[in-house]
Amino acid sequence: MAAKTESYLRKKIKSDFGKVRLNLCLVGHTGAGKSAFINSIVSISKGHISDVSSVKTEDIGGVGTMKLLRIQGNTTDLLNQVYVFDTMGFTLAKSPEDNGITDKDLKAVLEGEVEINHKFSSVGSERTGYHNRQENKPHCVIIVVSAEALQLHDDSVLTRKMRNLHRFIPSDVSRIVVITCCDKISESVHQNVNEIYKSKKIYSIVQKATKTFGTPENMVFPIVNYYKELSLNPEKNVPILYALLFALTFAADRQELRTQT
Repeated sequence: MAAKTESYLRKKIKSDFGKVRLNLCLVGHTGAGKSAFINSIVSISKGHISDVSSVKTEDIGGVGTMKLLRIQGNTTDLLNQVYVFDTMGFTLAKSPEDNGITDKDLKAVLEGEVEINHKFSSVGSERTGYHNRQENKPHCVIIVVSAEALQLHDDSVLTRKMRNLHRFIPSDVSRIVVITCCDKISESVHQNVNEIYKSKKIYSIVQKATKTFGTPENMVFPIVNYYKELSLNPEKNVPILYALLFALTFAADRQELRTQT
């Protein structure tokens, strides 16, 4: 069943968006799985496990992505006309040096004012040198959050920062939420990814995401990233492809609206 669904999703993405130039931008907290999600969708796009974005392990500290990265597939890939942007995450701000992306940098990225390889600032907010780079402005922002982070108390620093994300997303940019690490909070999902749409625990996390980010449930997608696997499997691909399909659908809608103004 999963293999048939995967085949359908692949064909739809290829037919609907194979020749459409779209920008997707990932934002979220450090450790959310942004880079792992990029590797996952690129792996599915290419048909084999790929490593195109650096993934931080639990043994390595820091804030992860330091520069604005733009990733595009080859002409033979599923995502041959889609640009995926990876950004520095935000942190719990234990120290100024480990504060993650600044509000100014985040706003500039989402407004399309940042060049590729722009080095993000983790301290201070008085940076200059932004330029109008509308070709880099996202059509859809993918807010990536770990299921574990969503379990934090509503008054936690991280939860408050996540709630504030909507302030930085322009009105002509769509958004979806991708919840990663679902296998870490649900034993049934850990044992079988197919349970991701049946688990009551995952559904409660989806509801928490709608409350945190102000997005409806049909814009929230629980997934499990590829991280340790050596090969792809349809059960894991399907939730990721659903998230990708809707991100592209919403992105195309916003692109169309921009061309009309």
